[in-house]
Order: sequence, then C-alpha cells, then structure tokens
Amino acid sequence: MNKTLKATKLNHYIIEPIKTGYSNKWEGHHATNPCLVRFKSDPRVFLGYRAGGVDDFYWVNGWDVWASHLGLAILDSSGQKAAHRLPLPVMTIVRDTPLPQNAEQFKTYCKTHRDAVMILHDFRFFEYQDYLYVIYHESSVVDVWDCVVRMPVKTFLDKIDQSLKLMSQPTEKIVGQWHDLWWQAGTWQNCGINGTNHIFGSFVIKGDIIYFEKPDGSLQMCHRPLSDAMAVLDVGTKLYADRTADGYTEYGVFETCIRPGYKDNSHLGNNGMPTRAKIGDTEVYIDVTHG
Repeated sequence: MNKTLKATKLNHYIIEPIKTGYSNKWEGHHATNPCLVRFKSDPRVFLGYRAGGVDDFYWVNGWDVWASHLGLAILDSSGQKAAHRLPLPVMTIVRDTPLPQNAEQFKTYCKTHRDAVMILHDFRFFEYQDYLYVIYHESSVVDVWDCVVRMPVKTFLDKIDQSLKLMSQPTEKIVGQWHDLWWQAGTWQNCGINGTNHIFGSFVIKGDIIYFEKPDGSLQMCHRPLSDAMAVLDVGTKLYADRTADGYTEYGVFETCIRPGYKDNSHLGNNGMPTRAKIGDTEVYIDVTHG
C-alpha cells in the first residue's frame, strides 16, 4: 500500500510584516505570496515572498495600491520558522521618481512615466540547468507583463553568504553595499523572448505561470491566459513562448476551464510552486489551484 501524503498546516505564521525600523519602509505593509526553492546542491530551504512597506504606497486611477519587492528568508531545519531573514529585498525597483500619492500627482506622473515599471509581484522560484529562475509579474500604469529572469545557482548562493555577513551591521549602513550586491542592472539576467524579460512576445495579462520539468529534460508551461481557464504549452528548453508564423503568441492548449456551481466558478490559475512527489513508481507534481 502506498503511504498517504498529507500536508500539515502550521499553527503560526513563518513571515509577517515588520512595522519597526528600516524594514517598515519596504515590508511593513504586507508580506505575502510565498515561493520556495531547495537546490540540488544545497540542503537549505529558501523562502521568497512579496513584500511592500510604507514607502511603496501609490495612487492609481482611484485605487490605493502598494508596490512590492522580493524578500527572502532561509528556513531552519524543521521548516517551521525562519533561521535568517534578509534585511533588504533581493529584487526591487530602484526609483528615480517618487510614486504618485494622489490624483494630481498621478496625472503628472503619467505624462512622463506612463510606461515605467511601477511594481513587481507574485514571484515564483524554479531551478533548471544550474540556474535559479524567478518568474513574476511587473506592471506599469496601463500594462502587466509575465516576466522571467535568472541567476546561476552558484552566484546566488555566493550572494547569500555575503548577505549573511552584511546582516551583522545596522541595515541603514549596508544599503549601498546591498545595492551593489543585488540591485544593479544585470544582476538578474533577462531570459525571455528576444533578449527581454518577457515570457510572451505579445501582450497578455498576468498568467499565474509555473513550469514543470518533464522526464526528458524539456519544459512544460502551465499558465492562465484568461481568468477562467488553464493552458499547457510545451516550450522545450526555453522559459518563454515563441510567436507563431502569423505573429501571434502561442498560448498553448486549454486543459481545463471553470465549472459553474463549484469553487472555481469564476477564476482558475496556479497558486504557488508545484512540489515534486513520488506516488508508487510514478513521479508527479502536486500543485495548489487558485480558484
């Protein structure tokens, strides 16, 4: 008989917003949307999360919104709490222009920064061929893109070692060094279509994307091209979708759609990273569906 697999809910939060000190600036408002990775070459579990703080508030089209960053923690051996929580994000937008705080500032902002990326969110980790990939969304005032960037796993782990050493100092004193370590242009390499960080060559609203490595080493993308359907697309060894001959992005084959009267009656998509498991002699991925 196969052993029953069971997910156990912790009775506490692993990560919560920090509303004091320098952390309040970038993770005092929210710490959400977790993603996990454990590398083949390292036993530690790295927990990424979407974080936003008091410096990240902005006003857009009548809505109060918070921009966000990729925060990172390292879990202890039990997997039930953070052994280390990095004091600054590992991915962020270095801003030259403040975000608009009201309708008047928003109007001025749109004149020159309408297409500037304002927010990063919904991060996913994926290890493939000795690289750590980060799949995420970024948004301007008017558009949202599915994005992917990468870093060699060895480089990432070296940066983690340097980050842990920097943590012995007050956060205010290490911002410049942290910028050089994590935030410089090119730190995370674009690996999307046509040398960009975009997963799709044509516009598509954010798609809750995850990837599966198939037994032959190729990749399959599972994503939400619409709010009410799930699509699957074989992408070979790339993490982006090519255009078809007629110029349209190939979105893949719809595998499932919403079901009226059920929990997924209005919305269907991936929610978190898939977990590899073995059921009997079969290797599978277990995923939590957003619906």
